[in-house]
Amino acid sequence: MTDINKLHFQKNENKFYLLLISYLGCEYEIIKSNDFYCNIDFIVINKQNLKTLYIEHKCRNINDIYDTLLIGTTKINSIQKNYTSKCILVWEFSNDKYYFKEIEQDFIKKYKHSCVRGSDCLEIIKKDCFDGIINLIKLIQFELN
Repeated sequence: MTDINKLHFQKNENKFYLLLISYLGCEYEIIKSNDFYCNIDFIVINKQNLKTLYIEHKCRNINDIYDTLLIGTTKINSIQKNYTSKCILVWEFSNDKYYFKEIEQDFIKKYKHSCVRGSDCLEIIKKDCFDGIINLIKLIQFELN
């Protein structure tokens, strides 16, 4: 990946980070990973009870025209192996559409695998996901209270 592409993704992650802060307010601590290759992008912590969850943010520079959402199988395996708290996958599209899904125990087995640019990916059915930034914020608040 070129440095220009990395800067673009970091810019989008920073925008998403600020969006989370604006909706969640001061009751939550949001930590953004500084490592571009980290398996997760954010940790959200409820400051009152210290419950945590992880967010993997996938920014797509296209409109949401497909019926499936892609995520690398290696990434899911790594998240399930290395992180103990719940993780929410978030796909953001250029037309400001958001889709999200919690990683479940049988996530890898549940979805069709396909090869994209030489990597094994899961095709997450969009109908299996929730949508909208407000619904994402509600899920985060629910999971952390």
